[in-house]
Amino acid sequence: MTGGERAFLLPVVGVPGVGKSTVASILAEELGCAHLEVSEVARRVGVVAEDPTGRATEVIVDFSPVTRFVRGALGERCVVLASHIVDPVVTSLLDYVPVIVVLRLHPRVLKERLEGRGWPRGKVAENVLAEALGVLWDELQGLEHMCIEVDVTGLEPAASVSAVWRALEEWRVGRRIDWLEYEEVVELASRLSAVLDLEEYGFG
Repeated sequence: MTGGERAFLLPVVGVPGVGKSTVASILAEELGCAHLEVSEVARRVGVVAEDPTGRATEVIVDFSPVTRFVRGALGERCVVLASHIVDPVVTSLLDYVPVIVVLRLHPRVLKERLEGRGWPRGKVAENVLAEALGVLWDELQGLEHMCIEVDVTGLEPAASVSAVWRALEEWRVGRRIDWLEYEEVVELASRLSAVLDLEEYGFG
């Protein structure tokens, strides 16, 4: 897979904080591709709004302009696209997608990273729970055969990219990581669920 071949779209997905932007940027440089982020494109085309639930800073209210922008960026070249989810942009352009890279990060490490960014407690809990439970794979149903899952825990960006290349070369498709196999993650998920329950009832 090289940037000189037929135009293709390489999505790099994962919950916030796993390192998608950095990994996608390096992959794009190595492949000779453009690097785009769904959230940034949405801001550029003016389809974001404040999240009414307060769980996120903003939400994308219409993916159609984002999809058109990415399709236009493809042209005769390739695009590495970073996104939190397998959104309508990716599903609308699946004909261009040879593989989806799914980045995973140990929930404990993710929690420390998001707290270090100063995120609100509820937002941290929600995203760490999503990683612990593997929620992203619910969105990947039917696409498992074209998904490469990579654990980037403890890896610097360059090493993370190397791990992606190894997974691609070995074609390690499908879900391979279940954080709930680890007792510490089960305990962490239980505590974070309690945090969200408290916030729901106004005690956050």
